[in-house]
Amino acid sequence: MDKTKTAKPTSIGTFCVAIARLIESYGIDARKMFTQAGLDIDLAGQSGARVPIDKIAVIWTAAVKETDNSALGLEISKFIEPTSYYSLSISVWASNNLLEALERFVRFVSVVTDGIELVLEEFDEYIELQVINHTPERAFEGLDACLSTILGTCREVSNPNFSPINVEMERPTPKDADKFTTFFRAPVNFGAERSSMRFRTIDLKRKLPHANEDLAKHNDNMSISYLAERSKHCWGTKVYVALLQLLPEGAVSERYVAEKLGVGKENLRRYLRKEATNYRQILNDTRKQLAIHYLHQKQLPLTEVSYLLGFSDSSNFSRAFKQWTGLTPGEYRRH
Repeated sequence: MDKTKTAKPTSIGTFCVAIARLIESYGIDARKMFTQAGLDIDLAGQSGARVPIDKIAVIWTAAVKETDNSALGLEISKFIEPTSYYSLSISVWASNNLLEALERFVRFVSVVTDGIELVLEEFDEYIELQVINHTPERAFEGLDACLSTILGTCREVSNPNFSPINVEMERPTPKDADKFTTFFRAPVNFGAERSSMRFRTIDLKRKLPHANEDLAKHNDNMSISYLAERSKHCWGTKVYVALLQLLPEGAVSERYVAEKLGVGKENLRRYLRKEATNYRQILNDTRKQLAIHYLHQKQLPLTEVSYLLGFSDSSNFSRAFKQWTGLTPGEYRRH
C-alpha cells in the first residue's frame, strides 16, 4: 500500500537504544550526542516510544564523523535484542522459514519505522527484498542499518553463515567499502536506484528450528493491534489494518469498512484522497500481500486462500492474482 504520511516519519524508540549502545561501544558519550541532537535517550527507551527519523539521521551523521567509520550502520545488528521490535521480533523468530520471516518484516515494518517500505519480489531461483525510502533525509547509515538488522536476524534464527547472493545499495561507494563486502559476504553494488538484497529461494524455504506457527500468528495479531492504535491519524493505514482483520471473515465492501471505522463512505473517500490513495488500491495491495503469504503455506488449499482474502470464489481470486503477478495462484505455488 502507499505509505505516504502527513506526519513526520518515526522509528521505534528501542532502535535508538541500540544505536546508543553501538556508539558507547566506541567509548563515546552517547547521551551527550543524543542531547545535542535534541533527543532524550531515557525517553526513547520507554515502552511504546517513537523517535523522529530526521533526528536519528542527525545522530548517525555525528556518530560516523566521531568514529570515522562509514560502515557504522552495519554494526547495529549486534545490538538488536530478540524483543527490540516487540511482537514483530517474536513472530519472525517463530516463522516456519526465512521466507515467512521476510514476509512478516514486509507486512509489519511500520511497527519498527514508517520511513521505509519493504517489497519482496520472487523470480525463478531467487527472491529480492527491496527497501524503498520514504524520508527526505539522506543519512545512508539508516538504510545500512535496515539491511544489517534484517540480515542479522536471519542469521540468528537460521545459520550464522547465511548470506545473500548480492546486495544493491543507494549510497555512493564509501571509504570503508571492504567492510560492506565482509559483512554481507556477497558482492555489493553501490550507487544503485534502491537498496536491496537477493537470496536463493531454496535457502529461504528451509524449515527453521524455532518454528511455532501458533506463536507466530498470535504475535501477528499483536502487531495488527499495535498498528491499529498507531493509525489513528492516517486513514490509509486505518483501512489497511481493518482489512487485515476483516478479510478472513469474507467479502469486504468499502461501505462496511467505513462503518467499522466510524465514518461515512464519502468521508472515507475524501480522507484517502488527501493521502493520495483510495480504497480499491489499498484493498488490492493488501490482498496481493496476503495472497503471497498464504500461498507459501502449502497446507492451505487454494479455495481456503480465496476465502481468507474475501473473494466470492476461486476463479475471481485466480483472475485477480494473475493481474497482480502474471501467474495463476497454482503456477505461483508450483514456482
